[in-house]
Amino acid sequence: MIEALQTGTLFVLVGIFIARARSAIRTPAARLSWFASGVGALAMTTLGTVIPQSVIDSALGGSNAINLAQNLLATAAFWLVTQAAVSGGRTPTPAIPWWELILALSVIAIPFFFITRDPDTSYYFLVEHIHQTPTWLYASMYMAVVALVSIRLFTGVRHWATWPRHLFRFGAVIVILACLDEIASLTLDHFDTPLPALRAVAFALFDPLFYGGVLIIVAGIASVTLKRWWREARLWASSRRLQRIASRRTNADPVRVRDLGLRLYYLVIQVRDLAITNALSAGELKALERGEVLVSRTLATRLLLDETTRSIVFSNAERTA
Repeated sequence: MIEALQTGTLFVLVGIFIARARSAIRTPAARLSWFASGVGALAMTTLGTVIPQSVIDSALGGSNAINLAQNLLATAAFWLVTQAAVSGGRTPTPAIPWWELILALSVIAIPFFFITRDPDTSYYFLVEHIHQTPTWLYASMYMAVVALVSIRLFTGVRHWATWPRHLFRFGAVIVILACLDEIASLTLDHFDTPLPALRAVAFALFDPLFYGGVLIIVAGIASVTLKRWWREARLWASSRRLQRIASRRTNADPVRVRDLGLRLYYLVIQVRDLAITNALSAGELKALERGEVLVSRTLATRLLLDETTRSIVFSNAERTA
């Protein structure tokens, strides 16, 4: 079951990464979450569900270096998702300083190099070496960092007005619980606490909690992607409709703007001028109203227009709604 969960999460992340590539190239605001899906897919690949861990570990130099790569990639993926959420996707000013990511990765990596490691790759590397203090510190620091980043994700999306925030927040809570459980499990095992039943339960809970939470967060990313596609489809359809109206009623050249929101904005202005002269039919006026509503929702929220322009757009939308 856990392997199926891991494999499913990997393929969803790969799908999101491929599907959003074009959008990320065109739109800087989409790049953080797109990059996060790619880094997350790499992290899931190191679990060995598709490519054997021994093959990847050998390419990294062996001695279970794959475990460190896995944890660093996962940390970076969590951080990138949180960065995208907290900053609202607006670059180049990050909501969280990049040096924090570098510091977090360093704090995780340093104890790893003090672990006396076996040359053979093992999926249960941590379990087999938990008696070593560096192993306990290494794994505990990783979980602590992921928990802190997840807390930021939970609080960072609270201002979102859209429903995907619930997926991010719920997933973050599950991941936080998984991290706390793993830290407790690592501590119980490291100090060889004579509570075998408790140790067994703590160990068994981690995978379903952690990967379940990750999958919920990935579902949040996917829902944002689908929502964006739906919005772009509506912008494209409205622009096409208004362009046909403008072409029939005037001799103006077609509006050729790459950004769909701006293209619709210019077309709304063009067709609004025709409405003032009563040159539009009832159906065309309805198409104009829909375009104005889309402009008011899209361009104003993205802050692509100045205050004067936004006032014009909103007033037109309110007058025709």
